[in-house]
Amino acid sequence: MSDVTLTPAEALAERVLDAARAAGQLDLAPSRQNVAHAALNDIAFPATRDERWKYTRVARLQQLDFDAAPSTPAPAPDVLPGLDAHRFTFVDGRFVSGEIHHADGTFIGPLSAVLSACPEQLTAMETDHFADNEWFAALQAAAPQDGGAVLIPDGASFDRPILLHHH
Repeated sequence: MSDVTLTPAEALAERVLDAARAAGQLDLAPSRQNVAHAALNDIAFPATRDERWKYTRVARLQQLDFDAAPSTPAPAPDVLPGLDAHRFTFVDGRFVSGEIHHADGTFIGPLSAVLSACPEQLTAMETDHFADNEWFAALQAAAPQDGGAVLIPDGASFDRPILLHHH
C-alpha cells in the first residue's frame, strides 16, 4: 500500500471539490469540469513571483478548510426594497427564488433550469480559455455552483431591470 502525498495546492483543490460535491455540485458542463480538473494538475498555483499575483498572498488559502453549505439555506435579506425588478436570489450558491420567463426565446432564471429549458445555450460553457490557464479559474470550472442565466434574443426588451442577488 502506498501513500499519495499531495502538494498544498492539490490539497486545497481537493478540499474545495469535496465541499462542492457534498453541497450537490451541478453537472452543468461535465466535459468542461473534467478538462478543468485536469488543468489543476498542469497549472502552477499562483505565487507572489507571478506578475498578476505579486500583491496577493494566496498561499494562506492553502491552509483553509471548507465545509459544504447547509442543506437549508438561510433566508436572503430583501435587497433594494421597493425596486420593481425581475428578482432572482441565490443563497450559498443555490437558486432559491425568482421569476422565470419563456417568451419569444427569452429565458431568465438559474443555470440549472437551462439544462431542461434550452440546453443548447450551454455550449458556450464548454470552452473557457481562462480556465485552461489560470489556477483559480480552473478550480471554479471544476466545481461550479448554480448561477443566473439571462438569455435575451436580439430585439427583445424588458419593462423593468433584472436583479440577480447572490447572498
